[in-house]
Formats: sequence, C-alpha cells, structure tokens
Amino acid sequence: MTSPPRRAGGRPRDPAIDRSLAEAALAEMAAPGFAGLSIDRVSEITGVGKMTIYRRFSDKSALAGAALALLTAEEGPAPDEPAPHEPG
Repeated sequence: MTSPPRRAGGRPRDPAIDRSLAEAALAEMAAPGFAGLSIDRVSEITGVGKMTIYRRFSDKSALAGAALALLTAEEGPAPDEPAPHEPG
C-alpha cells in the first residue's frame, strides 16, 4: 500500500501577489534604475512581507528579472523590422 501524495505546506501561491510584486518592482526601477530597487520598499508598497518576497525571489535581481519578463510578456513579440530601403 502506498500513502497518498503529500501536499506542500502552506497556502497556495496567489498569482495576483506575483503581479503586484512585479509592478511595484517596475515602478521602483523606473526612475533610478536597478540600483533604486529595494526589497524593503517593494514590501512597503505591496504590503507583502519580505519573507514572502524572498520565498518567491532569491534576491532583487530575480525580482527585477521577473518584473521585466512580465512587462515583456504583456507587450507581446516585437514587430518585424521593416526591410532597409534599397535604392532603385
């Protein structure tokens, strides 16, 4: 007999929190850039505890990467570049 599979402890992750964290990270990087991004500030803006942020993202680089990936995904693929004009 096998025992039933164990579910990971804790609550299921809420994708809305990931989005909120990414949006706050983008807002924090908008003016001063990556150097201006602070996990403490993202925590204050979103109301999400720092431990929750660090469970999802190992450091601010990982958070910034996820935020930029979200931004890129929302913009969709880049349009094809027009062919250069050939003199004729």
